Amino acid sequence: DLWKLRAEFSRVSSSLLSGCDSVSSSLRLRAPPLPPLPPPLSSTLLLPHPSSSPSPPLISSSTLGSFSLGELEDREEVKEEQRRSEELKLLHESAVSQLTRRIAELSVCLQAEEAQREEREKEVQSFTQAVVKLSRVLSSSSVCVSTDVSSLLSVLLLTESAMQRTNQELQ
Repeated sequence: DLWKLRAEFSRVSSSLLSGCDSVSSSLRLRAPPLPPLPPPLSSTLLLPHPSSSPSPPLISSSTLGSFSLGELEDREEVKEEQRRSEELKLLHESAVSQLTRRIAELSVCLQAEEAQREEREKEVQSFTQAVVKLSRVLSSSSVCVSTDVSSLLSVLLLTESAMQRTNQELQ
């Protein structure tokens, strides 16, 4: 279960990081456009005398208006990309946080199960030692008894038989 969670975490993390990278690279590619160059001066253009009234700008107002509109559209697109990027970052952080909490929960469960397994192993070992001692008492010798399950069961059966005989003798 923990390995599945780690694999899912890696998959989600990778997909979110690639999404953030694509948004980031598109933001870098969409740098604000350079302002248009002023029209070249022609050889027929005469500069006004400094004492005369100021001349109208060389760039028409319609050109300025369309440039400003284009610039605003680009800025709106950049803002939208930044908003999407922030949403993806928040989503990524939320997913990472949830997966981190889940990993912590599973780690606690895994440690508890490991402790239970170790406790059961100790109990089985203690039981095995008790049966071996019981076998030595029954046989009145120091014969080494195998610790496989069938040997332990045979010792328990012998013990039960001996106890039943003793009980019958006492009655």
